[in-house]
Amino acid sequence: MIVRHVLLAAIAAAALAGCSGAAGTAVPVPPTATVAAPTSTAVSGQAVLAPESASTTITNGSATCDYDVTWLTVHGIPADAAATANAALDLTPDPIDCEESAAVSGGYRDEALNERGVLSTAYVITRSVPGAAYPGSTMQTFVIDLASGEEIPLADVLTERGRAAFVAGCRAGLDPQLVTGVDLCASLYAEPGPDAPYTATREGLVAHVYNEVPHAVQALAERGVLVPWAALGDGLRPGTPIAALAGR
Repeated sequence: MIVRHVLLAAIAAAALAGCSGAAGTAVPVPPTATVAAPTSTAVSGQAVLAPESASTTITNGSATCDYDVTWLTVHGIPADAAATANAALDLTPDPIDCEESAAVSGGYRDEALNERGVLSTAYVITRSVPGAAYPGSTMQTFVIDLASGEEIPLADVLTERGRAAFVAGCRAGLDPQLVTGVDLCASLYAEPGPDAPYTATREGLVAHVYNEVPHAVQALAERGVLVPWAALGDGLRPGTPIAALAGR
């Protein structure tokens, strides 16, 4: 695999222009980043994917942040669509995000759906703050229309009946140790907002409650809850990339 090294100093320097003031002056340390160059040509309905990583230390005033993150980049689709998708998927370290000292790691984990015009993946990002009892972890999910590069909100995918079926499937598949007094599935998906977390697979849609549960049990939620296409019945909105993925 061809690997090219990229310095992110120019990116960090551009961000510094807006970082002066009470917070102090952000001073980046030149990072080491690698990009796995695409080695194939996209086929119909697919993109060419390449992971990109950065290992760097950024100082912003009294805060020092160590980053070791990996994200996904998209190639082989129209330039405008690729730019839109890559903006959503990007984890390039930014001094503006270094508000307190921390070690930030994780991101893309070599798992992605890339077919029938849909790209879907998830990042898990861990942030360790000095003195904290344990690190904090968050999940970011992505379902992207490769024709436009835009993310596909769950509300655009499911009808009212589909939302009810998705909530029911989420409840049925949720690990018992994640069941609390709060109906996590209903709170996230009965009336899904634009950032309602989900991913798409060949088999169906996956509900993710990872960010809603305590750190001690997040590992149980990492894979999410698969709601098969059959369980969604006729609850998919026709004409969407997700309906096409489901063969509808």
